[in-house]
Amino acid sequence: MPLDFRALRVEPRRLARILAVLAIAMAAGHLVQSLAGKRGAQMSKAGPVVATAAAPVKVVTLSAGAVPELPALPAMPTFPTAMPLLVLTDPQPMPAPVATVVDCTIGLGLTPQPGAMIGLSLHAPCLPDARVVLRHAGLAVTAQTDALGALTTQLPAFMAQAQVEVMFADGSKADAAITIPDAAQMKRFAVQWQDKDAFAIHAFDGDAAYGDAGDVTAANPGAVPVPGLPVAGGFMTVLGDARVAVPLLAQVYTFPLRPLNVPVVVVEAEVTPATCGRELLGETLTSSAGQVAVMDLSVVMPDCGAIGDFLVLKNLVPDTKIAAN
Repeated sequence: MPLDFRALRVEPRRLARILAVLAIAMAAGHLVQSLAGKRGAQMSKAGPVVATAAAPVKVVTLSAGAVPELPALPAMPTFPTAMPLLVLTDPQPMPAPVATVVDCTIGLGLTPQPGAMIGLSLHAPCLPDARVVLRHAGLAVTAQTDALGALTTQLPAFMAQAQVEVMFADGSKADAAITIPDAAQMKRFAVQWQDKDAFAIHAFDGDAAYGDAGDVTAANPGAVPVPGLPVAGGFMTVLGDARVAVPLLAQVYTFPLRPLNVPVVVVEAEVTPATCGRELLGETLTSSAGQVAVMDLSVVMPDCGAIGDFLVLKNLVPDTKIAAN
């Protein structure tokens, strides 16, 4: 018997609810069908699925008394309800470093030495590795301090009341005096020059010739007399440091005031590439019984064709003459 929907009376509110339920059901069915289609497509691509037997699951039932007891957790530390305040004080200023004051005073000491020599000790702490000029009675030679500003050397005393001065390039200087009684018993002859203007002394004792034991030179200086023993012959002293800038150099021959054999003293000037064809300048100093005489020395050297030759200056005390060797 056909239904006559016209005979059914449904309230509008109830009809809206029925239509909403039907719409949700239709949408859910469509979603299930769509997911099932995608799942089947994926399985067809991956191939057939083989079902394997799952490993049996063993179920163990533990009673309340069989559960092991876990160790108790350590108690949480307790903190005070109020933390103490950290009070920062003003930092104390660091003390200022104390500046080291270096005493730059130049110290010069003199001591008597055998052979009427002056022992010189120089200390210049603010002048290390420095050129210094040593002066005494017209003699002027250069020296150099060491890394600590010290220098130890000797100078021949040309007079009994000896005055020594040291002077540095910056103008710093010092001086000292000493008494050398033996200087009155000695006679000294010196030649001094600057840099390449080189001279050399030969002192022949008695009848000695060049190269003999009695030929006193820088290479054969002789012996310094021993105190208390008679003075037999003379000795040579080489002065000056040629390593410094503008060196001042000298050679000094010392012999007794009344020698047994009167020595013959000459000065040589070698013709070298540094001296040929020009004028050499120097000075001679003669000391006798504490009296000093200083004389200029000038020598015109031969041209460079004479390299290897020597000019010999004889009779320098008291006269100066030039002769060819």
